[in-house]
Amino acid sequence: MTMTEPAAPAETRTAPAAGDVIAATCPICATDYSYPDGISTRERKICPNCGASGRSGSIVRHVCQAIYGEDKPLFSQQPRKSARVIGLSDGMVYAKPFGEYFNYTNTFYHKPPKLDIRDPEPDFCGIADVLINSEVFEHVIGDTQSAFDGTLKVLKPGGTMVFSVPFVNREGSEHYPGLTDYTPRTLDDGRTVVDLVFADGRRKTDESPKFHGGPGLTLELPMFSRKRMLDELTAAGFVDITIHDDNLPQHGIVWPPLSRMVTARAPQEPPRPARRGNLLSRMLGRG
Repeated sequence: MTMTEPAAPAETRTAPAAGDVIAATCPICATDYSYPDGISTRERKICPNCGASGRSGSIVRHVCQAIYGEDKPLFSQQPRKSARVIGLSDGMVYAKPFGEYFNYTNTFYHKPPKLDIRDPEPDFCGIADVLINSEVFEHVIGDTQSAFDGTLKVLKPGGTMVFSVPFVNREGSEHYPGLTDYTPRTLDDGRTVVDLVFADGRRKTDESPKFHGGPGLTLELPMFSRKRMLDELTAAGFVDITIHDDNLPQHGIVWPPLSRMVTARAPQEPPRPARRGNLLSRMLGRG
């Protein structure tokens, strides 16, 4: 197992200096454009043609590298329908072209095609060359380790996960330890609160919840730390785990302090259980 946080040339590690205008090429549609320095592009629709943000452009860039083995925009490539790609609630800015270029399925937790990544159905196991999992695991109820374990089950041997989740470099936190269910509710004054149910039977209402995608849509549950994320990826059995810390302004990718894109691979062969005879020999001091 390797964990790498690659060093890059100095010019790609930080955002451009104040006053500059940055020339960039979109990793999705190959459009050349420019944008002002000093902005985070993570969720900003930075490409004037396809509307790609920095995060969506980074996702597509890593998917293309996994499938084609080169750093070229998606629209500069030929379709490869033999490549099986699975998404978890992917954004339409890249889901639509992925459907045209790959054997692609965008799955969901609450509607068809359904995929509970914590416990994938047999039909989803061992099928994906690439699985995209961006801004999903911070909404998982309960043990997030099961979600990393499930992701590995969906991938083919040697398959790639393209992953992002908000994380911090300090210790992370669990907003609602022991939570089993929640229901958003809108009050008469327009505020959205959330009713929480816990494993020990407790019920409470959070009047200041943090939602992603707007009030009442998806509740943020854990806040990952970098260490927790790496620990859970490693425990699941992933190899070649890489946190892509670098800004790539030439691709319209400039990160804020929280979150980076992560790639990790399923091992080529699953770990083999120890042979019983060898285990007994070791226990008896003969191995």
